[in-house]
Amino acid sequence: MCALDAARTYGERGHEAWALYLLADVAATASDYGRALALAQSLGMCPLIAHCHAALGTLHRRLGDPDEARDHLSRAKKMFEETGMQTWLPTVVAALEDDARRS
Repeated sequence: MCALDAARTYGERGHEAWALYLLADVAATASDYGRALALAQSLGMCPLIAHCHAALGTLHRRLGDPDEARDHLSRAKKMFEETGMQTWLPTVVAALEDDARRS
C-alpha cells in the first residue's frame, strides 16, 4: 500500500496504475483488476492494459466463467501481438487453446 499511497500523494498516475495491478495480483479479485484496468485505459498504458486483460482472463477461468475469460484473453492476445510483447503471448494462446478444446 505504501507504493500506492506515494503514487497518489505525488500524482504519479502511471505508478498508481501499476501499484493497483500488483495489489490486484495479490488479492486476485476482478474488481481490483478492474480498477487497475480503468486507470491504465484512461492513461493509455497499453502494456498494462494487456496485462490486466490477461490477469482477468486467468481469474475468470478459475472462477468458471469461460465466456468472460475468453473475452479478456482474446483482448490480451491481440494487445500482446500489437505491442510486440512476445514473452506473455504463449501463456495467453495456450489458455485460449485449452478453452477451445474444452468447449
